[in-house]
Amino acid sequence: MERSEHVRHHKNFSVALIFSILFFISAICAYAQETVTAEADKGSSDNSLREFFEKNVTASLEYKFFGHFRKVKQDNAQYVHELLMKFDAKYDFDKNTSIILTPILRTDTRHFTAGVIDRLQETEERKYHFNFKEGFLVTRSKNLDLYMGKKIYSWGKAEGFNPTDNINPYDFLDFPDREKIGVLSAAVEYSMGNYSVDIVFIPFFTPSRLPGQSNRWSGNIEGETTNFDNVIIPSDLSGEVHERDLPAKTLGNSQFAGRIKTTISGWDMALSYYRGFDSVPVVEEETIGPARHYTPKYNRISNYGLAIATTFDKLEVHAEGAYRDTAKGYDDDFLAYIIGGSYSWDDLGLEFIEKISLYFEFAGERITNAKDSRKRFSSTDYSRPLKRSVLGSLVFKFNEDVDLRIGGNYNIDEYDHYIQPKLTYKFSDKLKVKIGLDIMTGHKNTFWGKWRNNDRVFTNVLWYF
Repeated sequence: MERSEHVRHHKNFSVALIFSILFFISAICAYAQETVTAEADKGSSDNSLREFFEKNVTASLEYKFFGHFRKVKQDNAQYVHELLMKFDAKYDFDKNTSIILTPILRTDTRHFTAGVIDRLQETEERKYHFNFKEGFLVTRSKNLDLYMGKKIYSWGKAEGFNPTDNINPYDFLDFPDREKIGVLSAAVEYSMGNYSVDIVFIPFFTPSRLPGQSNRWSGNIEGETTNFDNVIIPSDLSGEVHERDLPAKTLGNSQFAGRIKTTISGWDMALSYYRGFDSVPVVEEETIGPARHYTPKYNRISNYGLAIATTFDKLEVHAEGAYRDTAKGYDDDFLAYIIGGSYSWDDLGLEFIEKISLYFEFAGERITNAKDSRKRFSSTDYSRPLKRSVLGSLVFKFNEDVDLRIGGNYNIDEYDHYIQPKLTYKFSDKLKVKIGLDIMTGHKNTFWGKWRNNDRVFTNVLWYF
């Protein structure tokens, strides 16, 4: 057997094996649940195991399908199947101390997953078949909460884009279905009266996970080449492309974030600061002898943020902005901001529609100090995607079980856009199904236009057990 055929056979066998394991585990869980329930109905007194799991653990099995309408040159995977099993576990040692664990098993036919977790810091090019999405210890007192472990943070007030949310990197392997990556950290949340303070320390850098050259979401267009982690090199810049250079694990390279929140006259306000690295790399060009060398590296940045929000009856408004200062003149200093709000109509007097909600935002960027760095240049739009854009969604809630969301993004200067209609149907408290479309249009040199051949239909089935 040829090596390529052997690798392909091994990958197919791994996918089939993981799918079988997930199905087997879910079947066991369902059978155990039915068995324990039946024993309880018979008057069994030994329900400690069932009570423990009911109190501390919830589980879900999720199936995702993506069907692209067109094939692309760099990626032959037109149809993608993904299966995930997730457990949310919480155990209280006492009334003040708890441990939260979110183990996840996953696999897919596109080979976005490989191996199992071997470290808490995620730096691999692909997702793990087995991993902990989160896993941390929390200790609470009257005014102070302490967290330690792998955690996901959500900062900011906006709906579609959060300039002040810089702590967690993202997994961009499937860009429209992106997800946050947990970081190993220690955090303090202190509250007193109308004020609260959050402090987060991240000792080790975790990069965003970017599509490789054989991925249809790599974003490379004619006249450009990519390496394994989506660093785009113009074809006229010939040279040797090296693997990414991650910041060393030193105290000086640790990251820090802080936030102060309060409410004044009905306005929620938050001041924030982040010091660390941009999770998306740039390319550093070096000339060594007669040859040029290109290395993906990560700019050190400082972000100063402000977020505000309030409500006027049914109208919610918010604004969020962050000033980014890039060290050593490697990139522009700029202000990224977003302004928007939401409004709901829930007294329509219509039998078939219970509620209509509108979300609307404008995102922009203003460069305060343009830096023409000849040493490093941007390689991807993932770090600064929204220069001048309109974002929004319209949600029709027909009843508690059915809703239709039509969302999208339009870039004003480049006339490219993204639209996603999505229908959600809740069959029961344990079964939910989503179906929808991802539609991208624009010139091939624009942010959404470079993925114009990636339009697709998707289905998501989520079962809680």
